[in-house]
Amino acid sequence: LPGGLIAGGTTVRGGGGSRSTQNEAKLFLWDPSKKQKVFEVAPVPGQRSINALAVGPDGLLYGFAGRTMFAFDPKERTVLLTRPHGLGGLIANAIGPGPEGKLYGLSRRGIFTVDTEKREARMLARHPGGITAGFAIRDRQIFFAKGSQIVSYTLP
Repeated sequence: LPGGLIAGGTTVRGGGGSRSTQNEAKLFLWDPSKKQKVFEVAPVPGQRSINALAVGPDGLLYGFAGRTMFAFDPKERTVLLTRPHGLGGLIANAIGPGPEGKLYGLSRRGIFTVDTEKREARMLARHPGGITAGFAIRDRQIFFAKGSQIVSYTLP
């Protein structure tokens, strides 16, 4: 984040043999110089996982928890909005800045973008058969996997 803090998201799901100690996912801010957590909030109460986070060109942190998108102001440390996104299941950690700093991401259905002026996510292009993994942006190309295939898409 601007100012040097690191934002992270949690999940309450554990691996085999583990037991959850929390009942909802948290967004946290970490200060690497102090080596400590300096802030924590449940941006979408009741959700059990934060799937993806990215800083938009407006300096806000955009995140996805389950079927809900949220916008967080890291300066004020306030959740500004939560709203259903309608994108389907997101690919974990598959969102980031692309051309002109716009945010692009992947759901199992296709490629989406976040309109930071309207603060909403919208599907940009559906991919036949879905997306299963991966995420990389280079220039105007976004790369992902569909099963064993590597696919690229040219961003507008």
